[in-house]
Amino acid sequence: MAKIIVIEDDENLLAHITVVLQMKNHEVICYPDAPSAKNVLEISPDLVIIDIFLPNGNGIILSEEIKLLDPSFKIILTSADQHSLHFLGEVVANAVLPKPFSGKELLQIVNNTLENNYESYLRN
Repeated sequence: MAKIIVIEDDENLLAHITVVLQMKNHEVICYPDAPSAKNVLEISPDLVIIDIFLPNGNGIILSEEIKLLDPSFKIILTSADQHSLHFLGEVVANAVLPKPFSGKELLQIVNNTLENNYESYLRN
């Protein structure tokens, strides 16, 4: 299936995302912070999932850097702060997903993004 990079500092959430994606036969490569993910382009992923608030970095800035280097990269931003997702996320990402999210929501947005059916999953 797809090669997906996940940049998330919450170990429990990262484990959950990894299990859900691997159950659908996706290859998952994980990073706990922005500095360790600087080689994203070298890996040539099909999709990058980035938490907005990361230690030693910012998911919005990281997304901007990735898109500047290669605008075709598909990015999903996640955050518990829906305000940030709504006003910033869609500018630098193909889709946004608010936390907390279910495995079903994750798979739906991943599949849609991989298929170029971009949607936001913001809740009111």
